[in-house]
Order: sequence, then C-alpha cells, then structure tokens
Amino acid sequence: MRAKVTGGYVNNALAADEARAAGCDDAILLNSRGQVAEASTSHVFAVIGGRLVTPPVTADLLEGITRDTVVTLAADLLKAQTDFRDLGRDEFAGVDEVFLTGTGTEIVPVTELAGRPVAEGTPARSPPP
Repeated sequence: MRAKVTGGYVNNALAADEARAAGCDDAILLNSRGQVAEASTSHVFAVIGGRLVTPPVTADLLEGITRDTVVTLAADLLKAQTDFRDLGRDEFAGVDEVFLTGTGTEIVPVTELAGRPVAEGTPARSPPP
C-alpha cells in the first residue's frame, strides 16, 4: 500500500515558490537519481519522437487518477501507447512537447522549459501518432 503524506508537499511547495520567483508558473522536480519525477502538484508527460512518455511510479511519485485517465484515453482513443520510463534532465530539456496532469490542474500544456520554447511556444495541436 502506498500513502501520500501531507508533509511530503513541503519540498514541492518550496520548489513552486522558487519557480514563481524566477518568473515561471511551476517547477519540474527531479528525484534523488536526477531523473524527472513530477511537477510541484502535477504529473509530467512528454512527447518524444512521437511517443507519449511519463516517468514510472518508481521515479518517486505516486499514481494519479488524471494521469491514469490520460494513459487510458491515449490508448483507447488515439491508439497511442505510453512509455513509462525514466527521463533524464538532458533528454527532458529537448522534448518535443510537455504537459502536466493533475486532479486540480487537469491537463495543462507547457510552452516553455527553463527559458526555451517547447512545441514552438504553443500548446500542441495534434495528438502523438
């Protein structure tokens, strides 16, 4: 059984505050191995070479209802499989598209990562093949 402890959000809240102070809307957090884990209150998805990719729960994140729904809809409606795999910082910096999912945020496109436009700075217009 996995449980979410509310005190565990302290680091996420501090990261979000630091991101906002730097003029960003949110923070992408890395786990202890330097791999992308999650955003401050959301799960992270990327499109890399036409493939939908998201960190596995072994990347120090918990399952999420919206995350599971996106994976299911991608498979059912778009016939797109999701790769659950580690995303290193360097690979993540060069992704084609990024979006965040969460119960409170639903699905939010990311148009900029560390000052670099993602998907030409506009939300995605088409699903992955």
